[in-house]
Amino acid sequence: MIKYIEFLFDADIDPDLKGLINGAEIKIERREVKKEQKYLVVRFNKKVPYSGHKIKSIRQIVESDLIYRSLMLDEPFRLSLNKFEFEHNGLPQEIFMGKNFALNGFNQKKVLRDEKGKTYFNFKHAYKKKKEYTDAIRFLIKKENVFRYVVRSYNYGQLDQDNEFFYLYQINEALKTYFHPKEPWRKLDIGKKRWDAISRITNNPKFMQSRHRGAALGGKKPAPGTTIRKIRKVARESIFKFMNHLLKKHSLDVLLNRKQ
Repeated sequence: MIKYIEFLFDADIDPDLKGLINGAEIKIERREVKKEQKYLVVRFNKKVPYSGHKIKSIRQIVESDLIYRSLMLDEPFRLSLNKFEFEHNGLPQEIFMGKNFALNGFNQKKVLRDEKGKTYFNFKHAYKKKKEYTDAIRFLIKKENVFRYVVRSYNYGQLDQDNEFFYLYQINEALKTYFHPKEPWRKLDIGKKRWDAISRITNNPKFMQSRHRGAALGGKKPAPGTTIRKIRKVARESIFKFMNHLLKKHSLDVLLNRKQ
């Protein structure tokens, strides 16, 4: 039986998991190790059979809520599965995790519009339907490998900005593979010039962050902040429009933007 699952948590905001994990007490704890650390502890008050699938399921619930909150708020965060304890033959077994997963928030506004002025995500509407969106994101993370991949690629890039161009290019590659043989920029209604900007900039060997940084042996310089923000914006728009595409695919388009 699972006794508890513990996540290492680094953020200025706390997740809201009320009603998302049945039969569990959820606490945010702060402890002094080398520095003050913040932990999210899911402690079960009923018998929950141990399985790797169950651990993964709880992680997806926590992850989906934090992704949702990162879309709603301008607050980055990190999260890693730290350890869990279960009982086997009457003896406690405590497992520490060596592999972490990390996410951080998107810097967003209340309404996202593309260059044509068309709204492709309305945060106010999404906030009103928080539970449905949290469930939908959890569903997409579980069922759609490419969605999980592009969301994590964007976030890993934010956490490792020296290699951010690698992660942003991965988003383009993954969406090309998903929509093949059709062009992803057509399916997502993103202008071809804007879509191509990601590969054009991330592959430019003159930039220090370039995917081909070894191709230019001298005169390399950091990519300008305006250039980085430009391709981040295209990557974010691609992710949100891809999410809308998947919600329609799974008949969850009741969650999409509409007049209130």
